[in-house]
Amino acid sequence: MTSSDPGELTIYVYDLKAHPRKLRLLSCGYCYRIWHLLAFPGSRELLELVDRFADELVEPEPLAAARAEHVALLSDARRDMEGADRYAAEAVAITALRKIETSADGTEVPWLVSNYAAHAAMKAEAPDDGDLASTIELREYRAMCDLIRDIFGNPFRPVTFAPEWRTATATALAHQMYDARDFGAMPILADALQDAGCDSDDILSHCRNPEQVHVRGCWVVDLVLGKH
Repeated sequence: MTSSDPGELTIYVYDLKAHPRKLRLLSCGYCYRIWHLLAFPGSRELLELVDRFADELVEPEPLAAARAEHVALLSDARRDMEGADRYAAEAVAITALRKIETSADGTEVPWLVSNYAAHAAMKAEAPDDGDLASTIELREYRAMCDLIRDIFGNPFRPVTFAPEWRTATATALAHQMYDARDFGAMPILADALQDAGCDSDDILSHCRNPEQVHVRGCWVVDLVLGKH
């Protein structure tokens, strides 16, 4: 799980039969990285709808209708759109596919989203500079791999989560971060878990690592909340 290629890691988590919710939130995480580039009308609203759909807070039919409207508008506007805007809007449209595991041609959806999101960043920051674009692409792919590790952890080091660690304090912190999509309190969550008796270095270090980016689907937060 040390690769800097999100495509390689995506194939690996597919081999592990990753839960669709995790795959959906991974794709959402890629799109939230380019939130500032989601200028096409309805893109941000659709992404937030997909985010809620991942947790079964939205039925499939409203999501499908919203995606169809988004794709229709995008199809009409595509020829007149700048590169970054188009790639960003396409990334959201792919994320909203009802079947998250594979697209119509059998390609892993998160892998497709990672490519569109990375290209959106490249087009925004280096539209005419090949060398700089390559640097940005590498930066984005490394960040995406960090998201994969945040959501799926290290399958070579499975963690057993003791029920007694799931205290009211830990659960409240996890819910607060998850709902707000703000994970700044992860070190505090580590303290709460440790107070409850958690002695897992993997859990505590994941919470306290200042370089680790966290998103919805974070494997530690999911363990606290009892999510798959």
